Amino acid sequence: MFGGVAFLLDGSMAVAVSGRSGGLMVRVPPDERATLLARDGVQPVVMRGSAMRGWVLADLAGLDDAALLAWVRRGCAVAAALAPR
Repeated sequence: MFGGVAFLLDGSMAVAVSGRSGGLMVRVPPDERATLLARDGVQPVVMRGSAMRGWVLADLAGLDDAALLAWVRRGCAVAAALAPR
């Protein structure tokens, strides 16, 4: 689908390392997406010409271990909330 490695939580994709864009795709709450896109190094995820709601692309070059962990935790929290109860 996007040329990378995805990590799922209870069947929902939480984060993915994109081979094409070289960034970390992170599942985010759709209502927080605009705020996150205002950050340096964060872009929309675009697939087949359309921006994907609920996803952002974080530049890996600017991430230290703590920032990477924060993005992964954010993606996992959103994916966990999607899991059937």
